[in-house]
This record gives sequence, C-alpha cells and structure tokens, in this order.
Amino acid sequence: MHVTHENQWPRSFVLLLAAAASGAQSQEPATFADPAPVLEEILVTGEQPGPALWSATRDGKTLWILGMHAPLPAKMTWRSREVESRIAESQVVVRWVQLETDIEAGFFAKLAAAPAVMAVGDNPKGVRLKDRVAPEAYQPWERLKRKYIFRRGDSVEKLRPAFAASELRSQAMIKTGLSSPKPGAVVWPAVQRLAKKHKVKILEPEVRMSIQIDKPREVVRRFRQAELGDAECFAKSLARLEEDLVVMRTHANAWASGDLEVLRSIPPPDPTLDCEQLLWTLVMNGSLLKQLGTPEKADQADRARLEFERGLKAVNEVWVSTVEDALRDHSSVFALVPLGALFDANGPLRALRERGFVVVEP
Repeated sequence: MHVTHENQWPRSFVLLLAAAASGAQSQEPATFADPAPVLEEILVTGEQPGPALWSATRDGKTLWILGMHAPLPAKMTWRSREVESRIAESQVVVRWVQLETDIEAGFFAKLAAAPAVMAVGDNPKGVRLKDRVAPEAYQPWERLKRKYIFRRGDSVEKLRPAFAASELRSQAMIKTGLSSPKPGAVVWPAVQRLAKKHKVKILEPEVRMSIQIDKPREVVRRFRQAELGDAECFAKSLARLEEDLVVMRTHANAWASGDLEVLRSIPPPDPTLDCEQLLWTLVMNGSLLKQLGTPEKADQADRARLEFERGLKAVNEVWVSTVEDALRDHSSVFALVPLGALFDANGPLRALRERGFVVVEP
C-alpha cells in the first residue's frame, strides 16, 4: 500500500508525523502594523491560453515542457492550441514525479481504530485557539475569519494555530476566486484528456519511500500536545495574508495569460509564512519526531528522515531519466514541470543541459 503525500491532508501528514528526527527551528514573532494599501487584482475568466512551452532538443529529438502553476483563476478555462498540437505530435506524455510512501497493509486499520486521528489538527480538549496565540494576533484573526470563513467560524476555534492559519488561507483563496493550491490540479487532468484524445502514451514517474510506522494513536496524542512554534507562524501568516492573496492573484492571471515575465519578476509569497509549510519542514528536518518519539525509536526515526531526504533528492533524477528513456525510442515527448522547478537554477533544466540538451526558454 502507498500514499501520495501531496494528495492527502491530514492523513498524509499523520504518516509524516510518525517518521523524522533531529534539530528544531526558531520562529521570529510577527508584528501587526497597518498594512500598506494594495491594488485589487481582478482575476481573468473565460478561455485562457496559459504560458508558452520550453523545449529541449538533442540528437534531433524534442522534449516539450509545460510549466505548471497554482493557484489559478477558478473561473478560467485553460485551452492552449500549442499544448494540444505538441501533445498530438508526441508519442509520450510525462507527468511530474509523484512522491509516495509504501505503508504496511495494517497501518490504516490501526488509524481507523484511533478516533483521535480525525482531530489531528485540534488543540487538546478544552483548549481554544485564543488560548494558544497572543491577543495581538487573535484580534486580526477574528476580523479575517469573519471575512473569509464566517460560516465555519466556531469549528475553527478548536484548531491549533498552524491548522487554523492554513484553513484561513485556504478559505480566503476560494473566497477570492482562486483554484486549488496544488500544482497540476487544473492542468494535469486537461493534459490527460488531450493525451487520451490523441492516443498518446502517459507515463507517471514516482519516487517511493519505505516508512515503518508504530503506534499511530500515541503519535497523534503526542502531536496534539506538542509545542511546534505554530503560534508565531499563525501571527506571521495572518499579518501577510491579504498581501499574499494579491500576489497569488497576480501570478494566477500571469500564468493564465502566458505572462512568464511577471511570474519571473514578482517573487511568490514567502513559503516560510505558510503554516502548512512549517509543519512539513518540521517533519522533514526531523524536529517534530524529536518531540513525538521515544529514545528507543531514535534509530527508526533517523532511518525515516534519511528516507525522506533520499526521496526528495531523487525527484529531479527520476524525471530526467524518465524523459531520456522516452526520447530514446521516440522523436517527441511532452512533459509537465512545476514553474518553480523550471525557474530554479539547479533544477531539472540544468540537468538536461548537463546531458547535452539545448534548452530554449519561452
């Protein structure tokens, strides 16, 4: 059995809770000065083309690359004649690499028997959100909650700060007309349909990690009691939320209209202010299990952390190997890559150049 981490929350986070180990991070407290006025970004609607394609050629064979982005305008219909044309002339479509975890078959049965897992993001019984954050952070929370998640206002008060901030950010994105924040949530299904329409083979490379998980009930119980530094993350996230929404909307419009220069020139919101990112970081660097684990599990936790590190480092290599293998037997391949990876100087484009490909950027 396996789980794709980017597709499942909080279940995948519970899996990650049970596997990491080592040093902690510090968070600087945020202050709530009056925010600078920002221009409202009106999201595009209707049919939009998206960005132009990257190309990589070697030995007379061509790899076409589409940069994925999220979130996108929710009322946009993406339709690119260039993409359909390149898919139709290709023999293979390659999805971006999925990071998956092999889990022993009995694990989910154990989870099902643990009612606490359904409330993994809750505070301990009797503790409310306002009890875990500073008053100067709770005041803007009440304002933003009324604005973006009024109908669920009472239920979110039982969440611990990191989860409350993530829920607020997610609901604010929906309320302001943005789509799913997961790269590929809009684009990949459309590419799949085009590949099937033109009878093009689809490859979905993945990196599997083998993780051993014990005592899920105990892991969840410890997590709900743990100090994560998420009160500081909560404050930072709220302080920047509405500015971040403007940037996200600007990026969404830029992708939809194909304006890569805007996407290159305007930095995305700082991911360190995203509380969900804080939780993943604590897992990946091992800080979380240091709090959740026990001394006798230290070796198991360290092996899990190393397995996560191996998996993340393998993503670029697996993707490049997949497209190289496809081009060995075919003349044209179409592939998907997150824009952030394409803009990364050490990302997959560098690996292609090192292997003799001539890369042309749009």
